Amino acid sequence: MSLFKYEAKKILIKQYGLFLFAAVILLKLISLPQQLNTNYGFNTSADKNTYLEMLKPLSGMLTEEKETIITDMKERLIEAKSLNSQLLDAYQSGDSEMIGELEKRLDGYEEILKNENVIERMFEKYSYVSD
Repeated sequence: MSLFKYEAKKILIKQYGLFLFAAVILLKLISLPQQLNTNYGFNTSADKNTYLEMLKPLSGMLTEEKETIITDMKERLIEAKSLNSQLLDAYQSGDSEMIGELEKRLDGYEEILKNENVIERMFEKYSYVSD
């Protein structure tokens, strides 16, 4: 047993093995918060949480039902962007009748426009998986 103690002391203390071991542990501890704070490419953790919430029902194998859900979301997003663009054009032209009509039509699309980044990311993942 004394030979084991002698060799351990020689490796860990005399050859700086303990110092290297501590340096590796310290580097791992420094990089740990960066690894834990993964936002999946989103700017805020709220977007990340929304993304993860929206993915829960879509987890597992890609089925036709899941495809229709994702493509419907994307189509609604495109429609909402189009309505929003028309609304901005109406504001610039000062057409108050068109503004009122477009605002009523956009009421149902607030949630989709709010989660635009999330839906775009979901559609990117869907496109990757479906190809």
